[in-house]
Amino acid sequence: MGKSLNLILFSSSIIIVILATIVWQNFKQRQKLAIALQESEAKFSNILATIPDPMWIATLAEGRLLRVNKAMVDFLGYSEEEILGKTCIELNLWHNTENLTQFREKLRHNGITKDFEVVFRIASGELRTVLLSGSLSYLQQQDCVIGVLKDITQRQEIEAQLKEQEIFLRSIYEGVEHSVFVVDVTKDLEFRLVSFNRANQKLTGLTLESIQGKTPEEAQIPSWESVTQHYQDCLDAGETISYEEEVMLQGRQTYWYTTLTPLYNLEGRIYRLIGTAVNINQLKEIQAQLLIREEQVQRILAISPAVIYSVVENPGQTIRFEQLSQAFEEILEIKLAVVAEDPEVAFKQIHPEDRDGYIEAVANALAKMQVFNHQWRIITSSGKIKWLEATSRPERRDNGEIVWHGVVQDISDRRRIELELQAKTEELSSSKNQLSSI
Repeated sequence: MGKSLNLILFSSSIIIVILATIVWQNFKQRQKLAIALQESEAKFSNILATIPDPMWIATLAEGRLLRVNKAMVDFLGYSEEEILGKTCIELNLWHNTENLTQFREKLRHNGITKDFEVVFRIASGELRTVLLSGSLSYLQQQDCVIGVLKDITQRQEIEAQLKEQEIFLRSIYEGVEHSVFVVDVTKDLEFRLVSFNRANQKLTGLTLESIQGKTPEEAQIPSWESVTQHYQDCLDAGETISYEEEVMLQGRQTYWYTTLTPLYNLEGRIYRLIGTAVNINQLKEIQAQLLIREEQVQRILAISPAVIYSVVENPGQTIRFEQLSQAFEEILEIKLAVVAEDPEVAFKQIHPEDRDGYIEAVANALAKMQVFNHQWRIITSSGKIKWLEATSRPERRDNGEIVWHGVVQDISDRRRIELELQAKTEELSSSKNQLSSI
């Protein structure tokens, strides 16, 4: 009698530990997903806010503008209120509407298009030649275009908030809202269902009378083959195991995070399995939302002609890149895999004559926690000298790290034109002075 009582007390203790553990694991998993979604939304917003080229999101069918960044507002010359909700036809943006048809067809056929040259008409009536790049994305239950344009005349959403569900361990077994079940392991190594709590009955629709004393196969519980295999896995491991499983219950697909803990008798044999199962349907939905958001961010990174980056600076330690777009390889001629191993390689390219100015500009922006905007030269591995311009914003994290979200553009062509124009101006001024002296 004493031994049986001890076993009952020991089993109850195990249940308490298991339930506390699973509640904590579920809470931590929700917390991590919430942080990931927040970081993803922040990353998406930072890209929209800092990307220097005009960018928009519009429906594919009508070309109705759903979102634009400040650069797009400045380029078109309309106010944001005048743009949002209007179609490109209503704004009379396309000088040749046949190009609009071609642009849509390219997107429908390829899913993405780059550097499609067209002529846009802005608010003043002026015609501007631009290169359009766009990518198809499914937003707000319709096909949309995420696009960016480059003006060669002169050369951002998922809000997701997770409300953490408080899970309290109200009592052992019947008091909890999660499924708790007990499985006996016979001497013949058969698994026979002993009991489960009211939460399990409510969630599964099964009754204790219909399963008690039966194997999963005899009870015909949903997905009994995989359930039996999990029981066997726990028996083979000889310790607690946890796993996710997908089960069809009451006509709909459900997802569960299940934990099995073996109990040993005085002879050292596993005689019982204590199981808990937490419904994670909501977590799966959040994971799907997060995946969609990350895909949208990656599409933007793929089509941007500028380098979009997030670099983390930890005082006394080396820097690291958290985000770096594909354009980095083209502009700096350094593979992303290389800079991931050695972030300093990008800064070693700074022209010796510009290095002090760059360091000073970074220090000033950091001291005042203000926008960093600077131009400098680099020398690439092929020996090319390029002019770059960066715009970024520093943010101080709770752990003391400084993260810079920004963009880098290759402005070599612009600088060359500026220098040529300056030389011509000086030449004309000199000629004018010579003529005046005659």
